Amino acid sequence: MSTNYAQNGHLEKIECVCVPANPEDTISWNKVLAAYSRNGNIRGAEICFNSIPYKSIVSWNTMLSAYAQERHFLKSKHLFDVMPDRNEVSWNAMLAAYAESGDLNGAKDIFDKMPFWSVVSWNSLISAYSQNDQFSEAKSLFDKLPDLSVVSYNTMISAYCRNCDVESAKILFEQMPQKNLASWNSMLAAYFQLGDIPAASETFDAMPERNLVSWITILQVYTRAGHLSGAKQVFDSMPHSTVLAWNILLQAYCEAHESRAVLLFRQIPQWDLRSWNILLAEYARKGHIYQAQEVFDSMPERDIVSWAALLHAYSHANEIDTAKRVFHSMPQHDIVSWTTLLAALNEKQAEITFFENMPEWNLISWNIMLASYARSGNVIKAKTMFDRMPSQSLVACTSMVTAYSQNGDLEMAKSTYDKMPIRNAKVSNALLHAFVRSGCIEEGMAMFKSMVDVNLVSWTIVLEMLVGSGNLLEAHGIWEDMPEKGMFAWNIMLKRYAQAGLASQFFEKMPMKDLVSWTTMVVTLGGKRSLEPFRRMEQEGLEPDTTSLLSVLGACSHEGMLEQGCCFFRSMESDYGITPRQEHYCCLIDILGKSGHTERAEALIQAMPWLADGASWGAFLGACRLHSRVTQGIRAARGLHEVDYDDPASHLLVMDMILHSKN
Repeated sequence: MSTNYAQNGHLEKIECVCVPANPEDTISWNKVLAAYSRNGNIRGAEICFNSIPYKSIVSWNTMLSAYAQERHFLKSKHLFDVMPDRNEVSWNAMLAAYAESGDLNGAKDIFDKMPFWSVVSWNSLISAYSQNDQFSEAKSLFDKLPDLSVVSYNTMISAYCRNCDVESAKILFEQMPQKNLASWNSMLAAYFQLGDIPAASETFDAMPERNLVSWITILQVYTRAGHLSGAKQVFDSMPHSTVLAWNILLQAYCEAHESRAVLLFRQIPQWDLRSWNILLAEYARKGHIYQAQEVFDSMPERDIVSWAALLHAYSHANEIDTAKRVFHSMPQHDIVSWTTLLAALNEKQAEITFFENMPEWNLISWNIMLASYARSGNVIKAKTMFDRMPSQSLVACTSMVTAYSQNGDLEMAKSTYDKMPIRNAKVSNALLHAFVRSGCIEEGMAMFKSMVDVNLVSWTIVLEMLVGSGNLLEAHGIWEDMPEKGMFAWNIMLKRYAQAGLASQFFEKMPMKDLVSWTTMVVTLGGKRSLEPFRRMEQEGLEPDTTSLLSVLGACSHEGMLEQGCCFFRSMESDYGITPRQEHYCCLIDILGKSGHTERAEALIQAMPWLADGASWGAFLGACRLHSRVTQGIRAARGLHEVDYDDPASHLLVMDMILHSKN
């Protein structure tokens, strides 16, 4: 009864019900205190705690855990300091509070002062190091653990995954004397992070039992890779299709094809606020402000996320005035809405004024200002903003290193890096990338070899650097030494083999392929041969992008395939939701012209949503020359002249065409 009142916030009823006749009934008090704590009602918990006449160690620990869970670090520390007695739960709760606040030094200090260490203590500190990207410390602590539990193994597997070292996670998983469902789910999550569909599918099939987490993770493996057919198959196989699963599939459809997403949205048995927000956010992301506004107006309820999505839609579309009106219409503002509008502002004075008027600043808002000054090349003001920050975290220092490197100031980037008391793989990779941008291959390789927390990103940066600089022998050495290979690395090597004319052999050996892989093959093969990987790509459930469609249109143009070319062009909007660009129109003009349909080609030029450029007029002129269409050829030459396309060859084509027609 007391718990029910606490969960509904009826403090006066709780006080009436729970105050026992015997004031020494601490157990009853503790039950109500625990109810407040579970509900996240800190104020109620404090009133209850202060009302307990005889507090037990359970009372103190419950209040301490409540503060820690709600991230009231200072209150946690004060309560811990004044506790008359402490036990294992007290020490572990305080350790968790330090870890949650990101104060690793404080967490380690608490750990060292503990009168005894339990498995929970070890696991908490390992998890704290892992979650704050201090992988080396996490691994060192794990190796010192006197008694390894299943939770210890699972914590370290998660740490490996956070460090993108899935191979080591797999080895540790196989060494486990016993595994629980969380162990299997951790490995499944690791393969999800890597994007390795075959390994994830194999792990999922081998699981002795599955829960909702397992099904959701394997569903996300397919959706993140863009494999809609595989995702749909998993979804249809789920014992229970929860609204969470529907929303994950909806998110994937939104990212792949808007019209199908709307159809799927209508099939959801019961929409929740998240369903509406996904569709709204997708319209916002694509800049479809009218559809976004329509969805927003149709929503039965809205939250801060809904308002933020609409704000993003107008900000993303550079509709700054409307974005401001939406911002001022919001029932409440959070830091996300403030930073969204801050990012949209283009005028530097308006931007800095808005920044100064923000009720609070977070790392994102500071970084927006840093990035704004860095993009404009004003690194001095970026450094001034950096120095103003109340605390210069790893992320802030990484932003500054990146700002220097993007502006070519490698010396200052390295100086900032060297002054950092703590570094992680992300900031090391930022400096490594700076060496790459500056063409400092030897320095980049030296830094790579000295890095402690080398991860998949580090290996991939070096691989791209060596391939791009032509150091192919070293690149192959790095490729062979890589402990794991992500999708981006495979695509780098695929392009390398494509340059050598060996793309097909390498492509077939790839364990996984994404849209970039298939598009590379479409571009590489060219001609009629490019249609095969294009069709296979569609069969795999991947939808083409503008580059792959341009390649197949170019192939149709080169081979004179009129029917196929027209079909591909029509399908861009009807099947794939892609608006043709000028280069796609140019290909179709070339296809029509070469096939002798010069009237249709000219009509297409006139019907284009923009003025024809030199490439379009040039393709049309070439077709007129090929089929001796003198009158149209003269109009094509005039069109070239109107766009100020000063190409002497075009005049020669017209003269040759006229002479040829007279003969």
